[in-house]
Amino acid sequence: MKLVSRYLLGHLFRPWLYVIAGFSLVAILVDLFDNFVDFMEAATPIRQV
Repeated sequence: MKLVSRYLLGHLFRPWLYVIAGFSLVAILVDLFDNFVDFMEAATPIRQV
């Protein structure tokens, strides 16, 4: 693979991976807070969540 191709792929995929990681984190947090009442009612330990 040419140096220019690797450079361009690195600059295209790195932000894409950050966006995917950010969306995943937001989805996990939304799910956690959506089910927060259920976790508290069941007295679920933090480590199990």
